[in-house]
Amino acid sequence: MIDSFHEDGPYSNALALNFIWLLRSDVRNGAPSSQLPSPEFKRWWVLCGRGEYPAWDNLEDDERNSLAELITPCKVDGLDIRLPKAIKLLAKYRLDVQQQYTADGKLDLIAFIGWFFMLGLKEHALESIISQELIASLDRPILRSNTYRENEGEELFVPHVSLLMRFVWQLLDPQMQKSLDFNQTDSRERFLVWFFCVAIKLYPLSPLVTSRWKNWLLQEQYIDSAPDAKLPRFVLMEYKVKNELKDHIAINHAEGLAQLRTWSDQAVREGEEWHWLKTVISQSALAPQSSIALSDKPFGVNLYGFAFGELGIGEDLRMAVAACQAAGIPYRVVNVNAGKELRQADQELSSQVDSSREQAPYAINIFCLPIFDLVSRIFLAQGPEVFRNHYNIGWSPWELSVWPKAWKGAFDLLDEVWAGSPFSLAMYQKTTLKPCYLMPLAASVERVQAFTRKHFKLLIKPFLFLYVFDFNSHLNRKNPSALISAFQEAFPTNDRSVGLVLKIMNGNPEDPVWISFLKDCKADNRIEIIHRTMDRPEVLGLIQTCDAYVSPHRAEGFGRTLAEAMLFGKPVVATNYSGNASYMDPDLTLPVQYDLVSLSQGDYHFIQSEDKAIWAEPSIEHLVERLKEARAFAADLSKVERLKTFAHERFGIDATAKLMKVRMSQIKTQLTSQANASNKKHAQIK
Repeated sequence: MIDSFHEDGPYSNALALNFIWLLRSDVRNGAPSSQLPSPEFKRWWVLCGRGEYPAWDNLEDDERNSLAELITPCKVDGLDIRLPKAIKLLAKYRLDVQQQYTADGKLDLIAFIGWFFMLGLKEHALESIISQELIASLDRPILRSNTYRENEGEELFVPHVSLLMRFVWQLLDPQMQKSLDFNQTDSRERFLVWFFCVAIKLYPLSPLVTSRWKNWLLQEQYIDSAPDAKLPRFVLMEYKVKNELKDHIAINHAEGLAQLRTWSDQAVREGEEWHWLKTVISQSALAPQSSIALSDKPFGVNLYGFAFGELGIGEDLRMAVAACQAAGIPYRVVNVNAGKELRQADQELSSQVDSSREQAPYAINIFCLPIFDLVSRIFLAQGPEVFRNHYNIGWSPWELSVWPKAWKGAFDLLDEVWAGSPFSLAMYQKTTLKPCYLMPLAASVERVQAFTRKHFKLLIKPFLFLYVFDFNSHLNRKNPSALISAFQEAFPTNDRSVGLVLKIMNGNPEDPVWISFLKDCKADNRIEIIHRTMDRPEVLGLIQTCDAYVSPHRAEGFGRTLAEAMLFGKPVVATNYSGNASYMDPDLTLPVQYDLVSLSQGDYHFIQSEDKAIWAEPSIEHLVERLKEARAFAADLSKVERLKTFAHERFGIDATAKLMKVRMSQIKTQLTSQANASNKKHAQIK
């Protein structure tokens, strides 16, 4: 844990910082993930990390004071200015910015300072370190400052730009600098129009603007085309640059002036683009927001997951939705972005996601995600409020028989854990004291679309073995090389009656492992590579059109494609280990023998030597035998029908729905009892 961050209940800042430390090898500076966060990491967090994880943006008072401390002054256009210590420290981390503003080996310091105020403060969540002393210092005018008549307070000259504006001007390209030269009255006026009508809308500069400028912008000005009429200066400035005003409102008659006055009143309201001129904080905004108690939320589940993700985890969520529908459990789908690297085009739940934009309304959260994604994509990205005042369930896969010791703190986010297989249940039960329940994952092939082999550019006659896997799902775990070796040993190269189809997604053309893998496959022209992401109906169509399914995996959390192949009545040849072992009936499937081997650090993500992790090494010899047996299996129509019946009973949505309904009823009783006890306690206190 990080000492400098205080605890905050079960969802603490310290817990979040520990997760970030474990996830971010790039900022651990080579330290092992099991080592406590270093002072260097703490500095990175304060200066950079909070900007990357805004849900956990907080600064202790001593840290804020240290960053806000004004350091030795530097001179800009004849004026001394003391800048916050943060800008000096940040220069170490933003070498990219330094490079951007360096010419002939010399850093343009004024431009770097301008970047700090225009972009850096917001990017690095440092707005809170800006003191009134610094704002006042930034507001000092360049050149002359006597710009007002003493008697009437009216402007005699266009005001000279402040130091803040000078820093911003430095970032303009040379042509704009020339056009907006602040040394000349006419071009300085153009610069002020640009600064207030353009720059402040694009960049978070308004908190640095002092009241003298706000008063100047709100000051009523006579209009040349209507000498008896006045409008606020900021309206006249906007009229010069905003075509939608100039094109639709004529300033030279009463109706147009009335329209501009109405526009002016609206523009300074809360939430509008000029609201910063009249910052009004309502009393309701100042009042503390009371948290909603768990008992106040309606019974039902908020299902978090990759609603559009075209991968097995996305299908886990879609099957959870189907189970809730079958069980009559109220639910709301909350989509979690799977990231740019994954295609997210499955529209099965699109209408339900569209209706879930309001805050998750129900008392129970079910996260259909790996726990690592639960941490990174929800807890760290959105903050603790997702979890507070909810009963939180992780319906989370994991492929190994041990949990990484460094990640045991992740269970602090959950009230209970659901395991999709007996294998995962045993792992969770020995890892955490949180309640663990077996909640088998469902599978369905109802969305299948029939395709011919010609559609997939496959040979029509051979007996086709199929293996579907994601190159991102750790190639060593998926172990396709074992299948290639066994296939070639089982069927000599002159045997054209068989073929092997490898349906892969997310291969990287520049990855040496991928290049080597393709080379091995191309050595045997009976091996067909389908390297693309398919829509769900098409993937199911591919499984249906092939003759047998093979999975030489070293570990699986569930094995969804195996289950889908069984639903089609396809012979399944698979390593008889991990999540799929519970449904590899030896009379209806072709389980492959294996030996258990130890993993070394780096063999699988998040695993370290101290975890003493193991997985299976399937027997190539036995895999060869099973491949040969698959053809006889497929020809036994009686066995095929029995397999279909078994699969529909084992993976049917109704079976999972019944278990969910029972557990939801138990949780509802538990929450109701807790709420009643809490209400009774409060009544006694009163």
